[in-house]
Amino acid sequence: MTGAAPRWYIARVPNRAPTRAAPLSMTTLADEPKSCVKCGYVRQPADSAPDYECPRCGVVYAKAEAAMRAQERARDIEARRVIAGERRAPPPKRPEPAVPDPERDADPPRLGAHLVYLLYAIPIGVTALAGVIVAYSMRARQRGTWLASHYTWQIRTFWYLAPIVLPALAAALVTIVAIPVYVASRKSQYAGLVLLGLLIVIVLGTIALVVLAWRVIRGWYRLAQGKAP
Repeated sequence: MTGAAPRWYIARVPNRAPTRAAPLSMTTLADEPKSCVKCGYVRQPADSAPDYECPRCGVVYAKAEAAMRAQERARDIEARRVIAGERRAPPPKRPEPAVPDPERDADPPRLGAHLVYLLYAIPIGVTALAGVIVAYSMRARQRGTWLASHYTWQIRTFWYLAPIVLPALAAALVTIVAIPVYVASRKSQYAGLVLLGLLIVIVLGTIALVVLAWRVIRGWYRLAQGKAP
């Protein structure tokens, strides 16, 4: 190579005759088969109905398409309105805890039910008898209310316990009488009678206490909640 500057050459393209692009085939809407938006029928060249009318259902194409666009627009507006309403909706409020009413137990019918449960809770037969009398009198005044179910519960509690407590009381009385007789006579038959009486008292007394405790606790708790037992 020599130190001469490089030369740039421009390649010349020989002249060519301009080519004419082939015209695109343009099809008009009238040449395309028309389909009905209502019944879906595709118009055939042999159909004799007017161009603006569906040969099958007779609906005007323009009116059917306008109605369809209106329905779509209405659905779109309604969907946007629902979405906007959900966005603007305030968050759900948490339910406030129920505040107990200190005066709700102050009415006489409910106080009467509390009194009966208290008389039942005292392990004395006379108090239970007084409680069932109060329950009978209060239930007659509270018929048709939820408090009447508590008085019925208390009355049934008394009569459930009566067949258990009465034999236990009889056995206790026999035992009390048999103890001094046994001490005075020292006979074995009186000793067996004392042991049998104690066994009957213990078994029946335990059953009575369990039934009484369950029914009093359940009924009293439901009464404090303001519900039927």
